[in-house]
Amino acid sequence: MFSLSREINLMGTNAVTVGYYDLVNPQMTAVYDSALLKIMCLAFASADRIAKKLGLRLPVMRLRKFLDKFKPDLILTFFARPDLEPLSRRMGFKLVYWIADVPKPDTIPFATSCDLVITCLKGLLRILKDHGISARWLPAAYDPFYFHPMDLPSIYPVVFIGTYYPEREPVFRRWLYPLVEHYAEKIHIFGPGWRGVHSVKRASVHGTVDWRIVPKIYSSAQIVLDFYHPMAKALCSLSSRTIEALACKAFLISNHVDENLLTPGHDLVLLSNRDNICDLVDFYSTNQQERRKIAKQGHEKVTSNFTVRRRAAELLNILKSL
Repeated sequence: MFSLSREINLMGTNAVTVGYYDLVNPQMTAVYDSALLKIMCLAFASADRIAKKLGLRLPVMRLRKFLDKFKPDLILTFFARPDLEPLSRRMGFKLVYWIADVPKPDTIPFATSCDLVITCLKGLLRILKDHGISARWLPAAYDPFYFHPMDLPSIYPVVFIGTYYPEREPVFRRWLYPLVEHYAEKIHIFGPGWRGVHSVKRASVHGTVDWRIVPKIYSSAQIVLDFYHPMAKALCSLSSRTIEALACKAFLISNHVDENLLTPGHDLVLLSNRDNICDLVDFYSTNQQERRKIAKQGHEKVTSNFTVRRRAAELLNILKSL
């Protein structure tokens, strides 16, 4: 979202990403005084989670004052915020909702109140339109400023970056746990929720990692794993995680890909139900030339088609039609 704001500004339209800190610290709003804002991108996810844990309410009044001061023509929100709908009616700004992940219970109800929904989930378009919601599809993208190849030694034989959720257990049981059983500490797992998972106790579990370190991990890995849970596969999603790994020139093995966007066997390796993942990892671990060839082709594909600059231009064309 910060990357989108930057690229939209470079194209001549004033845009800014506003977070929770901007609202609770009025001094931060001074940085926006220099421009007449057209698009305001709201980023509140982590603040919502923290506020709920502490029993606090987000500063709706502060948000209202903020909007009164800057009068954006359009708000692009990445999370369901029911408090925005009455504000959009009262203040006259357009409300656009960007859905980048598997829908939650509040996704459809909030989407019905928006002027437009944008999603990278192809399968979600039909569901949205069945609810009478105006929706457009845009594929995921990456920011080359952060995600790019780095000349680092390969210190991780196999890497998986992702959060442990109990509902994803069937996917992990099918693909990840056999690797841990076979390779033990050579499997490096980064992300929250894994510390108490018995099935990965023999793996190298690193815990939560700052997203700014992720490109270094990708660049230091021989093989990167990418697992989608069934709902994401059913919605035909292609996550930013997949794009970002390829942008770092990682050799990627995944259990899902949108074949209209990326080519299995050319840009990455796609798992099938017939595959033994340990055999695949054994093969590519000892075939550096083939590994580098596929990684190079995947990198070339995403740098040509999936940059945030390209996506920002497509987004602006869509928003101008509102």
